[in-house]
Amino acid sequence: MNVSLDEVEERQEEIEESLEELLIFPTHNGLRRSADMIQSYFEYETIAMKQYSVGDMRYRSIKEGQEKILGIISEEQKSTIKNESVACKTA
Repeated sequence: MNVSLDEVEERQEEIEESLEELLIFPTHNGLRRSADMIQSYFEYETIAMKQYSVGDMRYRSIKEGQEKILGIISEEQKSTIKNESVACKTA
């Protein structure tokens, strides 16, 4: 699979739009959609880094950043599900 830098930019813009929408309409589905887009982008970015021969240190640094972001997203999703569950019980 060849990675186009134009497609990388396009995916970044889609994620940015999704996150902006999530700020306006914060829902679990919106969070899941954004999380899925980010996960897919990170997989694509990993392919790009290999294709363009990113150095080992840079690669590790980027991968660590990706894992940190995915961890934050996972925690937020758990919190959102928990809060929605509590809201349903009190309604």
